[in-house]
Amino acid sequence: MRFATIRTPNYVDGRPCLVSPCGSALLPIPADIGPSLLQIVERWSEVSAQLKLLYEQACQYPPLFSEPCSHHTLAAPFPRSWGFLDGSAFLSHVLLARKARGVDPPPDLHTRPLMYQGGSDSFSGAEDALPIIDPQYGYDYEGEFCVVTSHIPQGSTPARCLQGIVLVLLMNDLTLRNLVPIETATGFGFVQSKPPSAFAPFAVTPEYLGAAWQNGRVQAELTVLRNGKLQGHPSGALMHFHFGELIAHAARTRPLAAGTIVGSGTVSSSDAACGTCCIAEQRAREQIGHGQPHTPFLQVGEDYELYCMVNNQSIFWVDSTAMHPGGAMMTRRMRSVLCCLLLILPACEPREKSPPKAPPAQSRFQEFRPLREDLADPLPTAAEAQELASLGYLSGYRKATQEGGVRILNKAKMAPGLTLFTSGHAPEALLIDADGTVVHSWRKEFSEIFPEVRPSDDAPAVERTTYWRFAEALPDGALLAIFEGLALVKLAPDSSVIWARLNHAHHDLEVASDGSIVVLTREVATGQAGPYLDEHIVTLSAEGEERARISIVDALEGSPLRREILGSQPLRGDALHTNSIQVIPADTRELPEGVQAGDYLISMRHTHSLVIISKRTHKAVWTFKDDFRFQHFARIEAGSQKLMLFDNLGKKSRSRVLEYRFPTMQLMRTFEGPDPLLPFFTEFCGLAQPLDNGNILIAESEAGRLLEITPKIRLFGST
Repeated sequence: MRFATIRTPNYVDGRPCLVSPCGSALLPIPADIGPSLLQIVERWSEVSAQLKLLYEQACQYPPLFSEPCSHHTLAAPFPRSWGFLDGSAFLSHVLLARKARGVDPPPDLHTRPLMYQGGSDSFSGAEDALPIIDPQYGYDYEGEFCVVTSHIPQGSTPARCLQGIVLVLLMNDLTLRNLVPIETATGFGFVQSKPPSAFAPFAVTPEYLGAAWQNGRVQAELTVLRNGKLQGHPSGALMHFHFGELIAHAARTRPLAAGTIVGSGTVSSSDAACGTCCIAEQRAREQIGHGQPHTPFLQVGEDYELYCMVNNQSIFWVDSTAMHPGGAMMTRRMRSVLCCLLLILPACEPREKSPPKAPPAQSRFQEFRPLREDLADPLPTAAEAQELASLGYLSGYRKATQEGGVRILNKAKMAPGLTLFTSGHAPEALLIDADGTVVHSWRKEFSEIFPEVRPSDDAPAVERTTYWRFAEALPDGALLAIFEGLALVKLAPDSSVIWARLNHAHHDLEVASDGSIVVLTREVATGQAGPYLDEHIVTLSAEGEERARISIVDALEGSPLRREILGSQPLRGDALHTNSIQVIPADTRELPEGVQAGDYLISMRHTHSLVIISKRTHKAVWTFKDDFRFQHFARIEAGSQKLMLFDNLGKKSRSRVLEYRFPTMQLMRTFEGPDPLLPFFTEFCGLAQPLDNGNILIAESEAGRLLEITPKIRLFGST
């Protein structure tokens, strides 16, 4: 299990939460289990089984992770604790520091741990700024692992102490190096030289680390970067004293209260190729090798990052920026190209990547591309631009279940006809009947249609585009299909190619009454804030020839609605993420002022808004926002005044289908699923389509499920 603590304005210990397996959402822990993580640890023997059951239930039903995991809202897992005891279990660090000072190591260095008692009344969060009061104090980061104990009786053995470890954390144990000699000379402990330490936002049980937790040590590398440059990546496996021995040393003459934090000391290696996890150790190497140190301590404006990868997943990290007290802060994460935050990843299926071994440094955010702030010309490279243009959805988010077929069936109430759908498993569209039998299918690989296109800097999406994002069957049996971010193709009933266009089509299309095709496309442009995706509404003839093109960005920028839709910020990255397009039906009886039949209704996921763009003026003429969030597939039903959309995240624990009266936008109906009999949730994609008999067909994309419900919002069909 992983735990986090949300900051709360009136409660210093925050609100404890369980963290979803993929780290993107939180489940608040009921107060009767414990109002803070510290109190939960104090009752660990009573509540751990209950927490495990709650976590397992949430993993089976992800909507229970109802709070978004916004890292800036997270405090340290323990904003304070009863005690903090810091060891120095990596002897290479001790030996280097003493050798640089010309001081012999203590004779019992290998048998008696070094340890001091630090402040525990206040700990900082992972992305809190480091306020530099005076750069002359010598501000230094120190990356180390820590454990949190249950109650440890006085005189406990190392084996008993290992059993008392409840949680594992990553800490940045800040030190003011130039104040240390002043304080140590007095013969007393550190006070002024030890400001509040900072903790990574997640605390994990030892079991969560799997094979990375062995022999009382974290068997994983701790990677440190300074201003984006690799400083070191030594392994926690190099601890001379394991955590059980450190805890036993502290408990030799006194008991330790539940919630005591014990640190390993700076992670270190005698191998210089592994680098260092603190500036002081690097300076010690320089002193020994060159007679004097030359690496400066932290200055205002610098940033540093500590992180640990376990099973190809970033488990811990601290990411901070040094600043003047009271100054504004922006972390490296914020300075990254924010659009890449919106690249949809498979939930709970982390990317494979290795911790960096040598420059160029790659952090846990290696999928982000930092802006080149040191250059006058911020234009992206061709590769960066094409990668931005290829952003879209991957083929899936969760592993498919082994269950399939029609699960609930009431043919008497089902709308007549067949159902067409696409799936992330293949470039294929299936036409099924009420029993789920495949009546017809179309299938064509991208490489068969475009054999000349290969994965490269010019087409990075090719290697992951193995499915159709959307398909539309035509009356003559032909099929239009979108290879997400790459192409639009038209296939004959036998799946032979009628025509194909590499036009960066994405998400959605509609066939107009005259046979023309309206489709969304996109390409990279460069604006005031850097590269962004300029999306277009493109009209093609039935033969695939382009007839007209409207830039959605230009339509917004030239409209008085711009501020209402986008705010005052310049466009950057995947700012709009338009995901549906509809030509407003000719029989729509009532329209907003300035809107005509034939105009374009679009849904923009990242602005949480619906927008109508005039076909005549190419300007945005109408917009609507409500409490829906990251919505998909907005449609006005032909012959009625109903506008339906799929709301993915407007209600945190559930998705919804919303039906409004257009154009007054009065909410008429809502479908959320009769939970718990039918959990209903998909974070991405999703579709709601009115059928001829008044029923609604719903695609719950992440669950891989189609539902058909009656006009009274009663479930009766599911597959």
